[in-house]
Amino acid sequence: MLEHYIGVQMKYIHEKSGVTYSLLCIANQGLNDCKWVETAVYQSEKDLKIYARPYADFKKKFKEVTK
Repeated sequence: MLEHYIGVQMKYIHEKSGVTYSLLCIANQGLNDCKWVETAVYQSEKDLKIYARPYADFKKKFKEVTK
């Protein structure tokens, strides 16, 4: 289970590249079957490509953009 809620369509910045992304959703959230890892689905604001990676990895590499 997630430690805290991440809002859909919130903006995040990749700490290494500096590119901003919109978090579209978290797939497999709340499933009890451990073979399906929670996955962040996000979109680049630079080229509009859509990416996915394990949520745990997303939390390590991205920081929320605050106003």
